[in-house]
Parts: sequence; C-alpha cells; structure tokens
Amino acid sequence: MSNPIVGIIPLDDRSVNYECLQMLGEAAGFDVLLPPKAWLGTPWRAGDTARLHAWLVDYAPRAEALIVAVDTLGYGGLVNSRRSTASTEAVLQRLECLLQIKQTHPHTTLLAFNVLMRITRGNDAEEEKAYWADYGARIFRLSYLEDRAAMAVGAPAEADEIATLRRDIPPELVADFLAGRARNHAVNRTMVDWAASGVFDYLIIPQDDTVEYGWNIAESRRLRRYVSEIGATARVSIYPGTDETTMLLLARYAAQRASFAPRVRLRYSGADHIVTAYEDRPMTEMVKAHLGPLGGVVCDDPAAADITLFVNAPAEVQGNGPEQWPLALTEVQIAGLPARSQVALATYRQHSNGAATLREMFTVRRDLPEFVRALSSDLDTGRTCAVVDVAFVNAGDLALG
Repeated sequence: MSNPIVGIIPLDDRSVNYECLQMLGEAAGFDVLLPPKAWLGTPWRAGDTARLHAWLVDYAPRAEALIVAVDTLGYGGLVNSRRSTASTEAVLQRLECLLQIKQTHPHTTLLAFNVLMRITRGNDAEEEKAYWADYGARIFRLSYLEDRAAMAVGAPAEADEIATLRRDIPPELVADFLAGRARNHAVNRTMVDWAASGVFDYLIIPQDDTVEYGWNIAESRRLRRYVSEIGATARVSIYPGTDETTMLLLARYAAQRASFAPRVRLRYSGADHIVTAYEDRPMTEMVKAHLGPLGGVVCDDPAAADITLFVNAPAEVQGNGPEQWPLALTEVQIAGLPARSQVALATYRQHSNGAATLREMFTVRRDLPEFVRALSSDLDTGRTCAVVDVAFVNAGDLALG
C-alpha cells in the first residue's frame, strides 16, 4: 500500500520550510512533494509565483492533501510579502487557483496559512523596504505607542512621543507602510472568508515577531473578532508564530488521519507566566494555541496525558542565547583577554540586553537539576516526553546542555 501524498507550497527555501517538512512527512508515513527550491523566495529575491501556481495545479490531482503558504503563492514568499507593491486584486488573482482546486477536487484536504505581517523593531532593511534602515525603529515605536493609546493604556507622556515621532518620520513612508499592511490585512480577511465557506479545511494566521501592542496586534484583534462573528473558530487559528506553521499543519493532517487529539501535560523548570521575546502571551497559552489546529488540550493528569512536555522557560526575561558564551567566561578566562576586550565585556555586562541575559543565566527562579531529575523519572516510568528549551532566544540554554 502506497503512502499518502501531501503536496506543499512552503513559505520559503529555508531548511525549516523544506528539508524539515520532508523529514516530518517521512516520520508520519507520507510522501511529501515540494516544488524545486530555486522557485521559492529568499531574503534577496521573490519566488516564481507563475511556476509555483502551475506546479500546484499539476500536482493537486495526485495529492490526498495540500498545504499552501499563501504568502508564497500570493507575493512570492515571506520577505516579499513585506516588500511587494502588488495590489490586493493582483494578489487575490494569484490565489484564485485555490478556489478552483477545491471545486475540482472537493475531497482533497486543503490546509493553508497566511502570515500576519511583522513590524521589525530595529533599523534593519535586510528583509524590509529600504527606508527601514533609517526609520524602522521609529516606525515600530510609533506603532507600539499608537496601539497602546487605542487600547486606553497609554501614559500621558506617550502622547507627546507620538507627536514627535509623527513629525520625525516622513509621512509618505508611514503611508506606504500602512498601505502594505492594509493590503495584507484585506488578503488575510479574504482567506478567513474562504475558510469559513469550506475552501480551506483549516487556516492558520500566524503573527510574525509579536509584541503586546502595535498596528499588527490591532489587526490580529480585528481578525479574531471577525472569525468569532462569522462562526469560523473551528476552522481558523490566529496566534504568534511563523516558521513552524507548515509543520504544524502537516501534523494536523497526520493527527486527523489517525483520529488522534493529543492531551499534553506541561512541566516547567520554573515559572510559567513569562512572555518570551517575540510573543504576546505566556508559555502555557502559547502551547494551547499550537494545540488548537491539532484539536488537542492541556492535561494536568500524568496518567491521562499522551505526552509530557518539559518546558525550560525564562524565569525573568528571555535572554539572548549567543550572548551566553562571552558572559559565561570565568575570571581566569577574562583575565587572559586583551585589555580592550575586558573593558568591552565589563561594559556589556551593564548593558540592558547583556544584563538581562546575565541575570537569566544565573537565576535561582529555575531549578534545572530538579527539572532534569523529573524528566529522567518520567522516562524511567515509560512516559512519553519531549523537551522545549526557550529560556534564551536563538540558542539553547548552556546550563541545560
């Protein structure tokens, strides 16, 4: 008996969106079909939407399921969804093939996701429009403060800062950025409509690089309210994430075929209420959000749980993972550094980011030895366990390793 075929239009050409899908599909017993990497988007070029469209239409009759990154088909990839100057109408026209595929192959499972566009925090235009190099941090700050004001939590002094930012940032740049956001929001809302009407068996709108407030968070609130109003909560999820979304939809399809709804017990190394650097909610709520597409639930009973998820979460503030190496140097090692490096390291230890990472490295609010003992005990009793290490961003916890 042949394996089920799953065709995927991935988000871009990175390994997490390509090779990892092949490995996960193999583990689930699927034959994963992907278009050539050369057709996909990168930070330096847009994907070939015409070839991807033709590939999807060609492979649709062969697949039991299709998973589509809407940003790839509509804009040419994640990065180009921020840079593209295409109109809403042009983007939706590229996506009409999804309507045709579902109409022609109604029994094919069609899963999709469309990213809620991020607002990059610093002056870095590598994956943004060119003006982000000079005004990115200020546009991000303006977005953050204006949404705080809209949600009635802004401080009086913030109104003056908003006025200053509005004067400092050329209005045509703000207008350009908001026009791109309005287009992407209109596409997101249309995808919600398609999910509600049955075009998609499930739709995820992941929020890329999230914080508590911002124009992007205002869009998320509007979309969540709209999903609720039209009764589409069983078909649509909206929560922080991006790169893992294709794998999550692949896992959804595997779970559905197996009639499996996971029950997950959570076990933390310390506190469970910290919000990590690129999210908008505590870790437990993040787990619940990711269980939504799987139909899963958090379970407190170890005997009833299908898996125990051991989470090494931040105790105070999520540190910067790569900074652990220089900050972990001993006094003897520091003494062996050139004088200039010693001064630089001492200064950085007092810097806000370096100080936060340093505190997290030596916090007493996480007990890693007990965490490891508990994991070992559960494994010894035959329980299925997994470990998530998110105490630091962009690298694992050196102490846990």
